[in-house]
Amino acid sequence: MNRIGGVVLFVVLVLALQHSFGQASTDSPQQQRTADDERDEITVKGTVAEITNSLGVTGRMRIYLTLQSDSAAFQVHVGPASYVSAQRFTFARGDTIEVTGWNSKKDHEEIILARQITKHGQVLTLRDPRGSPLWAQRRGLR
Repeated sequence: MNRIGGVVLFVVLVLALQHSFGQASTDSPQQQRTADDERDEITVKGTVAEITNSLGVTGRMRIYLTLQSDSAAFQVHVGPASYVSAQRFTFARGDTIEVTGWNSKKDHEEIILARQITKHGQVLTLRDPRGSPLWAQRRGLR
């Protein structure tokens, strides 16, 4: 391969990696929703049965909840623990909460991608109505 071909290949690889990391930087299983998806929002009330922390693709600790309603258990994808903590919001087993968000899939499992969580009148907003994570917008990672 000649020198110019090698440089072109290098530039293409760098741009591809940059694009790949740029998409994953929101650390969200679902990137962007459309305005029409707002009608697909669901709201579920229940009790926090389990809290799971898991390392996300960007290396940030993520919070997942198992929410037990009167009729079923739901897996709820909350977001980065650092963002939730910065909003002065906490979760504990037994908390009664209301989750508004969208049905989604993560690793072939049905989850609720939380947009907003309400607990004792306190509201934690995680994503805008289009589904863009607020923690990414504040860091300029959109």
